[in-house]
Amino acid sequence: MNSHQQNHGLTVASTTLTPRESAVAELLSQGYMIQNAASILGMSPRTAEAHRRSIYVKLGVMNRCELTLKAITLGVIDCPCQQQTFRRAA
Repeated sequence: MNSHQQNHGLTVASTTLTPRESAVAELLSQGYMIQNAASILGMSPRTAEAHRRSIYVKLGVMNRCELTLKAITLGVIDCPCQQQTFRRAA
């Protein structure tokens, strides 16, 4: 197999996304707008948008919802529900 090895039908994330693409994917999946993600990562909105397009193509997704699900499945990002602590109302 080449650098785009398959793991149960999913592209192995570590061989697919660059570190910058992974950072953009994480921020987009958290709900940040592309302009805000660009600012946080110290890049132009145009560069962030180019990364977004590349991420969508590489992961075979069409929108942020699909991006988030695929990125969690591939281990590119942590599940947001594991990062929050929910408390019951008294």
